[in-house]
Amino acid sequence: MEIIIEFIFDLIFEGVMEGIKSKTIPKTIRIFLLGIVLAVSVSVMILFSYLAFKMTVSILVRILLLCISAAIAVFLIKLIKEYNERKKEA
Repeated sequence: MEIIIEFIFDLIFEGVMEGIKSKTIPKTIRIFLLGIVLAVSVSVMILFSYLAFKMTVSILVRILLLCISAAIAVFLIKLIKEYNERKKEA
């Protein structure tokens, strides 16, 4: 069951990412898809950061959670930068 759910989410995420990059999809839909990706990513990043500061576990787990949050932030910056470059080309 876990594999099926992971596969479905992977398909959805890859579809959304390709939809954002595609010029054949209307601009309003691309902006809506970008908003969804941003909202989910920021939510996960905030959750991991919150857990890193509030959990009473080893320092290694806290550092891991902060590293994951930083990786998500880098992903978001790259996504927004790529969207702006494509926007300038159009």
